[in-house]
Amino acid sequence: MKAWWIYTKERFPLVVYTILVGGFSASGTLLAGGILLSREFLFSFLGLMVFFAMLRMMDEVKDYHKDCIANPTRPLPRGLLPVEQVKKVILLVVLGMGLFAGCLFFAHSPVSGLIFLGLTVHLWLMYVEFYLGPWLEARQILYATTHQLVLVWVSLFPVVMTDSQALAKSYSWYYAFTVLGSFFTYEVSRKLDPNAHVLLKTYRQMYGIKGCLGIILVTTTIALISGYYLGVYPLTAVFAIAVPLSYLLLRFRLHKVVEAVASLSLVIHIWSVFLLKLFGKL
Repeated sequence: MKAWWIYTKERFPLVVYTILVGGFSASGTLLAGGILLSREFLFSFLGLMVFFAMLRMMDEVKDYHKDCIANPTRPLPRGLLPVEQVKKVILLVVLGMGLFAGCLFFAHSPVSGLIFLGLTVHLWLMYVEFYLGPWLEARQILYATTHQLVLVWVSLFPVVMTDSQALAKSYSWYYAFTVLGSFFTYEVSRKLDPNAHVLLKTYRQMYGIKGCLGIILVTTTIALISGYYLGVYPLTAVFAIAVPLSYLLLRFRLHKVVEAVASLSLVIHIWSVFLLKLFGKL
């Protein structure tokens, strides 16, 4: 158990993921007219914490061979946990997620079970690279899009936990695409290290600074338009300017600052409904 605790501290910091998942659950619950710390809130929080834990673990397994060369101090390359043991845990937990989806379907609402099942299936497909392997990996934008779209399931899950009719309401989808746009922006912005190992095939290595800027102009626009219709633009609109402008700092090798701005943008977008509800502005 000590090894798993060390892994958790290094690769799945609980404070960080509690903030991340708490934002999804809080915003989704309030958006659908629910109450914080209700049963629906707590079950959505639990389900999404397990999802992100598995997402992190799956990435560790998928990146194992690259990390042995590019990041040898990470838990799996340095032998903290046997890779085969981690694979077994992933399989067992994914099966448990499927069971959880079934319980939701019959004990809570069919739509909540189906959304969580969709989330689980999408997660598994990401793990096996949609059974397309090298073909998909060679097409980085398509690869990233297929993986980022899982955030639609993630965003919708807390909403439908509170309101089983939420899929028919536009605000659910506006929130999902507000988050999708900001998360995609963060995903690109965290992979801009000019000294990254060539094996990692970062966005900067593949597309250059101008190409990365072009990608995030699209993704920030998606977040901006969705946020406008959702009504959270008073909080989020500034990042449609701040994140692209921060890319100017890449000329001064300040990629960590760019990542920090994108990280703040992501947190605000995820928590936006909660924050505006808190101050009576939504």
